[in-house]
Amino acid sequence: MTRSRISRIGLVIVLIAAMFCVGWVTGKQPTTGGWEYEIVEFHAPHSHAKTILDQRGEYGWELVSISTVPNSDTIYYYLKRAK
Repeated sequence: MTRSRISRIGLVIVLIAAMFCVGWVTGKQPTTGGWEYEIVEFHAPHSHAKTILDQRGEYGWELVSISTVPNSDTIYYYLKRAK
């Protein structure tokens, strides 16, 4: 690889890192009171999950994580919103 190509790759990495940092800093953060959390449990069929999550979103809840239980049809949706 040439030196200029390495420099360009380094510049791209720095720009991506900077964009990530700007997004992190300007992301939605609670002004006071911190966060409140909710765990929503679904069992198969999961066809109504989108409707429930859309309803929660109307009240300010954001989906932050999903976890499954091995050998089970259970899915946990972890939500948060500013207090």
